[in-house]
Amino acid sequence: MTDYVILRHAKLKSFGEIGGSLDHTYRLIDTPNADLNRADLNEHDYKKKTEVVAAIKNRIDQRVRERPGNVLCVEYLVTASPDWDGWRTSKEQEFFDLQKKRLIKQWGADNVISTHIHRDETTPHLIAYIVPFDEDKKTLNCKKWLGERKNLHDQQTEAAQVVQHLGLTRGIKYSKAKHIPKRQYYEITEQINEQIDEINDFTPKFSLDDLPKPDVSDRLDPRKYAKRVIESVLPDYKQSKIDAIKSLQRDKEVQELRNLVKKAEPYLNAIDSIPEHRINDMNDKINEISIIINKHEKEKENKLIEEINNKIKESENHSCILFEFNNYYENELKNKNQLEKTLSKDRLKTEKWLEKNDLTEKNISSGWDKNGDQIYIDIPSYYINSWDYNNKLQMINNNFKNKINKKYEEDYISYSQYHLKDNEEYNNKKTNNILNKIDSDVMPIVAEYQLEQQQLKQQKEQDDAMNTHRIAQNALRERKNKKGMEEYQELKKAENRAYRANESTIKRSLDKNELSKDDDKDLSM
Repeated sequence: MTDYVILRHAKLKSFGEIGGSLDHTYRLIDTPNADLNRADLNEHDYKKKTEVVAAIKNRIDQRVRERPGNVLCVEYLVTASPDWDGWRTSKEQEFFDLQKKRLIKQWGADNVISTHIHRDETTPHLIAYIVPFDEDKKTLNCKKWLGERKNLHDQQTEAAQVVQHLGLTRGIKYSKAKHIPKRQYYEITEQINEQIDEINDFTPKFSLDDLPKPDVSDRLDPRKYAKRVIESVLPDYKQSKIDAIKSLQRDKEVQELRNLVKKAEPYLNAIDSIPEHRINDMNDKINEISIIINKHEKEKENKLIEEINNKIKESENHSCILFEFNNYYENELKNKNQLEKTLSKDRLKTEKWLEKNDLTEKNISSGWDKNGDQIYIDIPSYYINSWDYNNKLQMINNNFKNKINKKYEEDYISYSQYHLKDNEEYNNKKTNNILNKIDSDVMPIVAEYQLEQQQLKQQKEQDDAMNTHRIAQNALRERKNKKGMEEYQELKKAENRAYRANESTIKRSLDKNELSKDDDKDLSM
């Protein structure tokens, strides 16, 4: 039996579609054909759905203009025939590795955002999320890879060629076979199973001997004989089906009676040993107990209903908070895009003005042109140099992230998210869509802002530590200088004392000599 390579793709044109696809990939929604006991065998390049969404957004250049119908991401599914002997062997991993390399070679390593391997379903398969970003045109360009039928045929051929040595081949070229979506497949399977059960429970009450015998004319006109056969069998067929339904109904009634007897069996056994005149007393007690139990059960039911209503009300309140936050986010995003658009227009006009006047930003800042002549030209009001342009863009983006994060924390959005996800059974479709949108669009912004704030905090702590160290060094230096100055002053004082003492000694010696001379003069006279 021939085993084939199976390759399919889907174009995802919004982050809502991307989020929905990732919910299935990460098993965040119910997947009937997946075995939860084998979920740990699955492989993901990223641990979380939000990390994949953030990576996709990072790949799409912010200068790309969003247009209706733009393909943001292509989802690939790659697998092989369910009966291929390579499953659960070393061939399986080789198959997936070769298919990953083929996708990277075809689309480029930067465009292949993430790959995932599901082994919790009947047939293992690879899922890949690819951004169709054209490096040459610097824009999203899905048609480059999927625009022509020939490209699709070539991809099917290449997918089979790289694993041909594993015993796999390409499907039939230009086949009219179509893939049935999973949801439609589940519905069809359920309908078939119901019909099979109905057929298994129904046996017509006629045999081949009851069929009319064909005559010569029937051989000339087979359709005439077929009509006779149907007319002969149909009444018995209808009656047999009615009998089968009645039989099922009787079996159901018999089973209900058996269940009733089983429930009454303890009571019947109990009254066998009780005098007949005390049975009424026993029945009264049973009724009293029954009333108490029913009252207790009713109170439990009312309490449960009240709890459910409170949870529904609380979920609705949290949903309102999320809707208001989403509206705030949409308005701020719109304002941010408008500011960036205006700034980009001024920058484009500036570049055209510089080109028209054969000038550069350096010429404008210095006031001299390239020939060394002074510039005598009025600078337009919209003029903005590249440094100011990038700086203002950064300022707009930082201001946007700051507002979103502030609103996110002030409204305790994380608590609302946690509550709604923890009580998902009380959410409606609109609430789940908002939750997915916040996960895919807002959470990367909040995470990026908080990371930047953490880095700024760490930088401030480092600067404070450096300043503290610098202050301590200066204080130590001042103490050393003060001590040195004090020692120097003491030394000078000692020198001055010695100098003054020496001067006093010399003066006394001179005074003594003068006195001696005066005495000698007096004697000579």
